[in-house]
Amino acid sequence: MKLQTNITVTILALGLAASAICAENVKVPLCTNTATTETCLIDNFTSPGGKTGKVGPITSGNVQVSQTSSEAVGGSRIVYLSLGNTGEPPVNDEFNQSAQVQVIPSKTAGVLSAMVASLGYKAFGAVQGIYGDGEPMSLNLSGAWGIRLFFDGVETGANLNFEVWNPGIWADCGINIPENYATPPNSSAFTVDFPESQITGANTIDWTNITAMVFEVENSASFAITSIQAIPESVSLANPATYTCSAQPAVR
Repeated sequence: MKLQTNITVTILALGLAASAICAENVKVPLCTNTATTETCLIDNFTSPGGKTGKVGPITSGNVQVSQTSSEAVGGSRIVYLSLGNTGEPPVNDEFNQSAQVQVIPSKTAGVLSAMVASLGYKAFGAVQGIYGDGEPMSLNLSGAWGIRLFFDGVETGANLNFEVWNPGIWADCGINIPENYATPPNSSAFTVDFPESQITGANTIDWTNITAMVFEVENSASFAITSIQAIPESVSLANPATYTCSAQPAVR
């Protein structure tokens, strides 16, 4: 499987519920090529904000935009939006409703900036955030336990996948977020952990040299992600994620 920005990542359906925490509004250093056992940042979606951070709208097909951001690993992200090409029926955007993605600050004081995806009625789509494609990184995450995604919320359930690359090889883990995800009741924020031990595939990943990363969300509504962080095991134990991805058992 070759890394490219028009791929549709295969999503696995696995999910385990735990407890929810929100992303803290504190400064987290960017992950680098130097190993650390402290929490480090992959992206916090603070820039580019507003109209500059907008991708779409589209009513079919796909669009991708490269965005410069000092708060993303490698200094940039690619946002890829696909609509009506894949996923659960109906896939043809029955009522010609539009979809868009936007990196945007909240109008509410103390609420974090986010990548917000808005998909119209019966407009099933896929959103990817891609890091290191075109300008490969050399990210050392050997001191981390896993990757944590902080969601401000999602209007329905979603398929979620996280993928990492070494030169020429990749591995991933996928999970289904159920429609009744809110924990506790009436709370929309949740977290998803991808332990390094569960990011698997045909290849064994060298965590000292991550050259690219991809996350993908497939759903038929709207969602917002406020932060992606590499975390040590101490954080996962002290504040368990709402959901934790588990590798799919091998088929024999």
